[in-house]
Amino acid sequence: MRVLAVIRRRNFRGSNRIEYGGLSIDIVRESVFFQDNPVKQLSPKEFDLLMLFMSAPKRVLTKGAIAEHLFGDHADLFDNFDLVYAHVKNLKKKLKQTGCPDYIKTVYGMGYKFETS
Repeated sequence: MRVLAVIRRRNFRGSNRIEYGGLSIDIVRESVFFQDNPVKQLSPKEFDLLMLFMSAPKRVLTKGAIAEHLFGDHADLFDNFDLVYAHVKNLKKKLKQTGCPDYIKTVYGMGYKFETS
């Protein structure tokens, strides 16, 4: 809880809710909503991935940075980024099922970017 509080104060101005483009995350309850509709069955990795994207909107996140965020020091052992691709694909699919527009954009040759336009 202390770590979550530090992250919340540092990245999200002390709020327990992160909102961006109709998409909102309740950090304490670990729940995600798009326009008050719950996004169901997000895995812990997908939730962490969405938090990473929403903490750095409009910034390109490389596949290596995403892998390091999701898997920690073990990311260096991967010879490819198939796990990153799979988690991003599943997250995009689950957001789309709720009616959320495609906010996660692929930046060819670099990684991914979270933006509303």
